[in-house]
Amino acid sequence: MSKQTSPTGDGPARRHPPKDRTMALALVVVAALFCGILIGAMTAAHLARSGEPPPESPALEGMREALAREPDNEALQQAVREQDARVRRAYLARRRLIAAGAVLLLAGAVGLALALHWYASTDSEVPMPLSREEQSDRKAWEGRRRLRLAAVATLAAAVLVGLVSLAVVGGPDFPREDAPPTPPSEAPAVITPQPAAEPPEVAEVPAHLTWPHFRGHGGRATVQDGDWPGSWDAETGENIAWKSPIDLPGRSSPVVWGDRIFLTGADENSQAVFCYDRASGELLWRTSVQTPDAPDEVEVFMYTGYAAPTAATDGQRVYAFFATADLAALDFDGNVLWEKNLGEPENVYGIASSPLTYEGNVIVQFDRGVMAEDAPSALIALDGATGEEVWRTQRPVPNSWSSPILAETPAGTELITSAAPWVIAYDPADGEELWRADVLGGDVGPSPFARGDRVFVTTDHARIAAIRTGGFGDVTDSNVLWSARDGLSDAPSPVADDRLCLQVASSAWLTCFDAETGELLWEDYLDEEIWSSPVLVGDLVYLTDAAGVTHIFPLADSFEVTSTGRLGEAVYATPAFVDSRIYIRGEDHLWCIGK
Repeated sequence: MSKQTSPTGDGPARRHPPKDRTMALALVVVAALFCGILIGAMTAAHLARSGEPPPESPALEGMREALAREPDNEALQQAVREQDARVRRAYLARRRLIAAGAVLLLAGAVGLALALHWYASTDSEVPMPLSREEQSDRKAWEGRRRLRLAAVATLAAAVLVGLVSLAVVGGPDFPREDAPPTPPSEAPAVITPQPAAEPPEVAEVPAHLTWPHFRGHGGRATVQDGDWPGSWDAETGENIAWKSPIDLPGRSSPVVWGDRIFLTGADENSQAVFCYDRASGELLWRTSVQTPDAPDEVEVFMYTGYAAPTAATDGQRVYAFFATADLAALDFDGNVLWEKNLGEPENVYGIASSPLTYEGNVIVQFDRGVMAEDAPSALIALDGATGEEVWRTQRPVPNSWSSPILAETPAGTELITSAAPWVIAYDPADGEELWRADVLGGDVGPSPFARGDRVFVTTDHARIAAIRTGGFGDVTDSNVLWSARDGLSDAPSPVADDRLCLQVASSAWLTCFDAETGELLWEDYLDEEIWSSPVLVGDLVYLTDAAGVTHIFPLADSFEVTSTGRLGEAVYATPAFVDSRIYIRGEDHLWCIGK
């Protein structure tokens, strides 16, 4: 059989590409596009970094100088911490993106090389010069061909090495994300914060005249300053300033802003928000709340009821949440600004989680469903002025009854939530998950408590645990400092100082742990059920039982009640502490306690 030649007689005839050669060429194109897209994305991520890390950002020098001039300015300190945490997260997220892109790019380059090899192997002919000029000096043609191949390979390798270097080096060194901010003289500069959403008049109310959330500011249940009454008695009138009737039941607690006290109440037929004058106890207004989308019937637990969530206020509006999943915003004159239903409650004991406010938004932990894998649970932030959804983060948890808190940590402000099995921290600005720890189980009712760089969580049939804040991802193995299974709480939330951590069960069983090590220091009990959460007032714990008796005792290495306050009325809510007065929601009345 004679060998085929080309029509010109210059050499062997070229064959038409077989099917596998076409497939190999397609893979080459796909792999090349994949690498090109990755190169573009990694380059864009590198160029789009929002500023340099704090130590090298000249644009933030003004904030650093302002903090040096006003080292006691708490608002400025808080702005520094929050913006520092945001810059860290954005910077490190881009580093992680580039690192992941480098790994994918390496894989893509290997795939491209294999595809090219396959494509070359499908050509049965040895590469030959095609023109007479090239054929006349084959060695020169082969030399030029090798140079072209070397240049292409060198360029590809340079691009690959450069992008991998971005992932490895990534820019200037960045302080460890769990390191506390440095003093003002060495403080990392931060992006100048945007103006606060609140109008100037909101800031004019001193913090000691406000108790804006369940368990106070950010849900932290800690009170420092004040000349607080150490005993009272409704029967004799001792230290009872006033009491005012409440015409709807509820387990929600009072919140306070300036001269206003807000409460919620509801039954199977109605739900309302109440506003009282803080000085006199006079009812200023009562506004009904009912959305057209609310379910006709809602099943609730006897210890939860229809108005278990405590309202929240940001000084402009008050936000009320009910068992029907109705959420409403009212102004300080009682006008409903907006109201909406968040959806089917799907909660076996009824909704009990209290809303929280943050920078003009109202945040709701809306945990639903029985099984985590099927749960429609979400953390939702809505614009306080309009009710429009700002962000929503799905949660891998079933229904819960815990309220979120704001923790001021060395890494910045973290929004901490508890449910089974995860304790999860989020960025309150955008709902981005920061870290999570697998420490809980069962029906989670107690809210977290934060102190310094750690958060304490507890729930019945699971454990009490201390978790170091400031991590990223699953921190179960790295940041859970200790856990114990003694005296677990089913409803009241824990409190702690720098040395000790106290938890209370509804059965009136009290347990105190070493906050550093988790060692059980003492356990004791009281005579009545307790559904109210303890509040730490200085170094004293104020703990109110279901009979309306408040037990006052030091948070110390041993348990001893030093004084009591008696209302003679059942109490299931947690007191509010404002301007040396204590406001307690009883079963039928709102009480003001003061010297």
